[in-house]
Amino acid sequence: MADATVTRRQRWAIAAIAFATAVVVLALIAAVYTVIQHHRAASQTTVTITVVDKRADYTTRTTGSTAPCFRIFTDAGVFADRNEVTAHKLNSQVLFDQLMYGGVYQVQIRGTRHDNLGVYPNIIKIVRVITQGHPNPAVVIAPST
Repeated sequence: MADATVTRRQRWAIAAIAFATAVVVLALIAAVYTVIQHHRAASQTTVTITVVDKRADYTTRTTGSTAPCFRIFTDAGVFADRNEVTAHKLNSQVLFDQLMYGGVYQVQIRGTRHDNLGVYPNIIKIVRVITQGHPNPAVVIAPST
């Protein structure tokens, strides 16, 4: 049996099976991605926030990865700013730099807050800048004379 050669018909059958397997795997990946997209989109909303403080965390509590995750403290609660592939958001550092202390922004958020896990809604994008803030927190916090 080990000396038997593979015929042309058998090679085509193996190629067809490999192609069909690849198509099925890609279809499953697309289906899972679509389910995640619809689940996350259901918890998507637009809110108006005033930035009080912001911090850069380079390890997330739930995954322990070293990907940048930023926390934005606002008058409406704490929000996360992290990359999210399912929302087509890969610019968390840029968004973190755009949000300034004391600024009022209308932002699109996705997700829910889970206090026990340390998970916060993710800021997807800035929809509208209502009042531009200042990059230095001391200028915003210092009383006017």
